[in-house]
Amino acid sequence: MSLFLWTIPPLVLLHIMVYSRRRNLFLFQILLDVVLVVVMGPALIGARDLNPIRCIEENVTFRQVEWSEETEYQPTQSDLVFYFHPWWEEAGRQLCRADVPLIQPGFGAGLPLLANGQTGLWAPVMLPVWLHGPERGTTIMAFWKIEVAGLGAFLLMFRAWRLHWTAAAVGGVGWAATPYLIGWLLVPLAWAVALLPWIWWAARWVMTKSAPGWSVVAVGAGLGWLMGAGLHPETAAIVCGSALFSVVCLHPRRVWRVASVALVAGVVVMALAWPTLGYICSSSRVPIVGDGGANRQGLPISMKKDLVRQIAVPAAMGHPGRGDWKPAYPHAPGAAGVGGAIFVLLAAGRISRRHRRVAVAAGSIVALGLVLLVRIPPLDALLVRIPPLDHMTVPRFGVLIPWGVVVLASLALDAAIRGRVRKTAARLTPVVIVLIVALWSVPWKLSPVDTTLVGLSVVVGAVAGLSHRWKFMPLLVLAELAPLAVGINPVASTEDRLPRTPLLERLVELEAAKPSRVMGLNRALPPNLAPRYGLRDLRALDPLRPVPFVRLMGVLGEPPTILGGPLQRAPAGLCGAWGVGL
Repeated sequence: MSLFLWTIPPLVLLHIMVYSRRRNLFLFQILLDVVLVVVMGPALIGARDLNPIRCIEENVTFRQVEWSEETEYQPTQSDLVFYFHPWWEEAGRQLCRADVPLIQPGFGAGLPLLANGQTGLWAPVMLPVWLHGPERGTTIMAFWKIEVAGLGAFLLMFRAWRLHWTAAAVGGVGWAATPYLIGWLLVPLAWAVALLPWIWWAARWVMTKSAPGWSVVAVGAGLGWLMGAGLHPETAAIVCGSALFSVVCLHPRRVWRVASVALVAGVVVMALAWPTLGYICSSSRVPIVGDGGANRQGLPISMKKDLVRQIAVPAAMGHPGRGDWKPAYPHAPGAAGVGGAIFVLLAAGRISRRHRRVAVAAGSIVALGLVLLVRIPPLDALLVRIPPLDHMTVPRFGVLIPWGVVVLASLALDAAIRGRVRKTAARLTPVVIVLIVALWSVPWKLSPVDTTLVGLSVVVGAVAGLSHRWKFMPLLVLAELAPLAVGINPVASTEDRLPRTPLLERLVELEAAKPSRVMGLNRALPPNLAPRYGLRDLRALDPLRPVPFVRLMGVLGEPPTILGGPLQRAPAGLCGAWGVGL
């Protein structure tokens, strides 16, 4: 019932409001509803959760679990199960006790919660998680991330930039259903992606002459909150930085306002995120990226090819949930494309003069994203030596590629609708590129479904390049992106939220009889999962772990990697000294 109360009644009320006041917005909302149905429908219809819990079946303890038929397998989203859900559950438990969530006592020696950059303790949007648990809360948030992303992009283009409704609708649908957002949908990073159009709109507003003086403080505080609220600081910083860059392009003579906004944002960030910054500086990440050497290492040519393929044809490398996903990395980091239709619409029309500065900003951030994600030489070697890029996770700049492409395509479509149509040869050039990329991906070696999706990108690209019926373009974009979104986020039965195997039942009984820490070896008990069963595991798996804890794990036999790994052996005497009884 909680899932329906948080989603359907507010959405129905929103429909009623916009129908009575803004018919143009209502029509776009109908398009957005299709995206919601495709992504959220399987969860809403069966009152299930968007949850990749079945990924744990690769561990010995869970191989014999009887999974419900409606619980899907998605191997590339295990972070949600092993990191976020344990963090959020403990944070919610402490908040409900009116405690300040300082640490997670079930992880290692007690790893941080307040200083964790992705628990969202300063973010009201995490309220569904605190009230209904990580699985149901994640599902509720996913629904509103799509809604916020689509409405933000449409309103920015339709109201602020005054684009034609069709062009704005293409932008709104393209951003709400972009594989980048859908791929990251279940983790806090997606909030920064969903809020990106709103941040651009706020930055544009503060630069206008009619903006009141307090707007600088308000927008600066908003940007600072987004970067310091614990919804993934790096992506939030990239989003905010892109917004400030865009308004500099629009109003270069008012750069002092940008500086003022950045100053306010910096103060707010420091006030909210100083525990996180301190944790990062004392973590195992510092020895690896402290000198910036990690970012100066190039990508293999094969990975660069994979990334380029996905930009024009998102299904070119297969589907992460259907067993034919080719790359070794998860789906989301490489999901930088927005489909063949939008890619082809880049050449639809000659962008008008009044929108050229917006186009320059969008084109510049696309270029920056390409250089840092695909690592295009020689510029990438220079950029990764410039602070703070030398210490950032540069693939996070991939978020700029789909957003910039969506903006440019919407501007080009608006120009075409207003009569500035490019010649047929120019409009067919992107179609040829999409066709070449599709053939390059060898689609006949993919699953039949993904072969069809690759062919769909080619077909809709050809239609977008040859047709002058611009009013159907939002439907064309939707017809391509909606099928791509199917299955990216798996659903799970509520019965399978946290399987209890005989081994775990016995562990819980023994620990209750004689309270002590546990130590799971090899793949029998994944790190971080024990606290969800009421156990305290001396191990922990976290991208940011204190250096002393990393040394402790090394003494116990864990491989010396930034993320750690499963223990192969554990000296009994040392384990006992730290209270391990099982």
